[in-house]
Amino acid sequence: GGTGTLVIYEMYGGGGNSGATFTNDYIVLYNGTANNIDLSNYSLHYASTTGAFGTTNNVNLSGTINAGDYFLIQLSAGTTVTDKPLPVTPDLVGVLHNNAAQSLNLGGNNGKIVLATGNGATAITGKSDTRVVDYLGYGTANEFEGSAAAPAPNNAASLRRKTFVDSNNNSADFEVISPPTLSYLN
Repeated sequence: GGTGTLVIYEMYGGGGNSGATFTNDYIVLYNGTANNIDLSNYSLHYASTTGAFGTTNNVNLSGTINAGDYFLIQLSAGTTVTDKPLPVTPDLVGVLHNNAAQSLNLGGNNGKIVLATGNGATAITGKSDTRVVDYLGYGTANEFEGSAAAPAPNNAASLRRKTFVDSNNNSADFEVISPPTLSYLN
């Protein structure tokens, strides 16, 4: 944690659901280091509120995130709201490591997301796993960084870091943004 790290900066899990702002879920990473980072040795992992991280609902990353820059990863599309593409071209369209026809489907209100080193085929054991780079438990998640989970977003709201400092406390580090705009990426 702390400053100068690679972090999950924003997440949106309501993509394509009823009342959604956008058709797709997404995650934005932020590189707080002084160096460009090759993301080919990183993966994203998702688990439900009380579920364990498995070996299937994971995306291997690729591309480079420049120092002091953001990286937008487009994820799964819902089926109710189909005409609201992300307003910024994604840096990566994430596909499941074991099924290139599908993408990561995040919970709109509750869940657990991990940015980890290594391949998505290996399950994360929890927030103390040595491969965890950043961990976000939100809503009613049973595991999170710090004293409490981040607040629950919804189909018309995302979760975004309040600052670039990762205090390793999800409830203090994240706030609900309604509606999400991704305008800071322009």
